[in-house]
Amino acid sequence: MARAHGFSILGIEVRGLSIGGIETCIDLPGFGVAFDVGRAPEHVIARPTVLFTHGHMDHMGGAAYHCALRGLRRLPPPTYVIGHENVAAFGELFAAWRKLDRSTLEHELVAIGPGEEHAIGPRLVARPFRSLHRAPCQGYALVERRTRLRADLAGLPQAEIRAARSRGEEVTDVVEDIRVAFCGD
Repeated sequence: MARAHGFSILGIEVRGLSIGGIETCIDLPGFGVAFDVGRAPEHVIARPTVLFTHGHMDHMGGAAYHCALRGLRRLPPPTYVIGHENVAAFGELFAAWRKLDRSTLEHELVAIGPGEEHAIGPRLVARPFRSLHRAPCQGYALVERRTRLRADLAGLPQAEIRAARSRGEEVTDVVEDIRVAFCGD
């Protein structure tokens, strides 16, 4: 069996494996997310959020196993983020596994597409984009949002900034930084 390889890019830890038609799972431990779970490798069971790019078995085949193992380990139910076009089939997949497994396989299903986003944490959102593939597919950008003092207020005394805030002025700007993007196949 192939093993996931780990490395760091610009200070971001990445663990994963992608073998076309066999298995794809890209794990980002520092963000608490994984892109796809083709066969749900051991290290990814800890990830509470999985962003699925498309419904092929090598990308989604480990979803029920991921969910079951999280339940077995008494971890909170996972959140699965998928494209709108896969909601019905994903529900049918889990319904079949619930019958076979006689378990609840608790999870939260979030359907989003381009132009929408899903909050992963207080400062991090997943923003999908269309990706070319023979099946409906979307990639994801993980976007970090931070606030910083407005440029025109930089260097002013704290008293002036507090006064602007008390007048109801917005004293910060929201800055977005795309930390990671993954297109799927």
